[in-house]
Amino acid sequence: MTKITEMSDGSKNSYKKTIFSLWNNKKLWTVIIMFIALFLSAFRILDFPEGGSITFMGLFVLWLYTFFYGWKAGLCFSVVFGVLRYIVATYTGEFLLVGVPEKYKMLVLVLEFPVAYGVFFAGGLLASKTQKNSDESIFQIEENNRELIGGYLLGIFLQYVVYVITAIVLYDSRGRGTAENIWYCVRYDAFGLVFEAVLTCLILLIPEVRKGIFYLKFIATHKEEENNL
Repeated sequence: MTKITEMSDGSKNSYKKTIFSLWNNKKLWTVIIMFIALFLSAFRILDFPEGGSITFMGLFVLWLYTFFYGWKAGLCFSVVFGVLRYIVATYTGEFLLVGVPEKYKMLVLVLEFPVAYGVFFAGGLLASKTQKNSDESIFQIEENNRELIGGYLLGIFLQYVVYVITAIVLYDSRGRGTAENIWYCVRYDAFGLVFEAVLTCLILLIPEVRKGIFYLKFIATHKEEENNL
């Protein structure tokens, strides 16, 4: 864990009220993060022939809400996002349900959207509890990269598990043997998620990107009247 120190003490009073009068509004950030996550989910780098796609950091932006506000708020947000994501995927023709027997289609829909996106809340369980008397301020923000990146990767992994189990159990194997079908599902679902995770982590290697994220989290979650400002 490191410290980010960027502003002098003389600048505090001039920025304090301006920053926190508007931007510590949870409802505002809910709308902003939801909009950006949905937009990026529609901005697909690659579509798969049987459904699914790779997005540009769309899943990371989804994770940010849990990172900002904790796993309880993140669970509700992620499930709602999953429902809206289904609407976007249906509208854009991405969600094809190729190879799913008719009787399983509704179950697959629930698993691959509200459940598969809802699991991103689990990354919030890695969050360390904030101390009430923390000396963290907007001019000295704690940077916990394990929580930021580890929580995201946990969400990716759990989503991958949901996709693989759904594909193995509910999708038509199309004549593949059991072992061959399992291996096919493992490879197929890993391709997109691993690609997106690697791309996201490469971007997060840039120190300025990480500092900006922690700065936004502080702005979004701290109140103007708190003593540590």
